[in-house]
Amino acid sequence: MDYLPRILISIGIGIIILLTYAAIRGYKSKKWRSTKGILLDKGTQVHISKALDSNVITWKSTHIALQYEYEVAGETYRSTRATFSDMVNKPKSSLDLLLNEYAEHDYIVVYYNPANYQDSVLFPGISIWNITPMLTGVLFIAAGVYIS
Repeated sequence: MDYLPRILISIGIGIIILLTYAAIRGYKSKKWRSTKGILLDKGTQVHISKALDSNVITWKSTHIALQYEYEVAGETYRSTRATFSDMVNKPKSSLDLLLNEYAEHDYIVVYYNPANYQDSVLFPGISIWNITPMLTGVLFIAAGVYIS
């Protein structure tokens, strides 16, 4: 099993790189311009993974599901990104906090990248959800080092 430590370390490094990239983009988004948008859809979406050749659920996670439309320079854009940590599995209470921001509103503030108008987010910046999942990457690396 000489390959297992390398696989674990590679997965850990990959997780850290992906989450660092998202955190850097989140940090840069604090300087993005804003515009008014319209909330088209809001809710949560459940992602389910099943074991091969069976209906046994091996993983279930809930993610925020928003869709919004906004206009910049006469062009209309649509997006689904709420935060730069959308890909991170969060507790339902955290997702509910995000959704409660829009409980009574259809009109929203959208932050867009001035270099690429299609690149947008509703909550600019980074949060605890950009940083704490990096511990998973550290654990993969530590497991790989430990068993090598």
